[in-house]
Amino acid sequence: MDLLAHLEAYIAAVDEASFSRAADRLGIAQPLLSRRIKTLEEYYGGLLFDRSRRQVTITEFGVLLLPYAQDVLDRAQRLRQIAESAGRSAVRAVAVPADCDPAALARIIRAGAEYGTPLAVRDLPPDERESGLADGS
Repeated sequence: MDLLAHLEAYIAAVDEASFSRAADRLGIAQPLLSRRIKTLEEYYGGLLFDRSRRQVTITEFGVLLLPYAQDVLDRAQRLRQIAESAGRSAVRAVAVPADCDPAALARIIRAGAEYGTPLAVRDLPPDERESGLADGS
């Protein structure tokens, strides 16, 4: 299952309150959108939409999952942006001591990505870090 495509179908159907309009928005056939939503319902074990009336309405189960689905898509989009940015610019290597705090390193890497400078962290001993500073590497 292509989880991102399935979640996009789900969110589009919620936004549009219509499987047809959601399919049009995504540029796919309505039966494909319906299958994607059905697959999500089977996978997560609950109905996302009440289809008993002419208008599609989201169920309580669907409302519960919606912010998490949106979060996954938002993070996937951010990952795409970071990957594209990294592809356009050179990755900068940063040498750090072996005992560097992992949370601090994660913040540094994230900040670099947000400013369009992808960073790679390498654990190097003091003499190699000093040499790298001296020769600009």
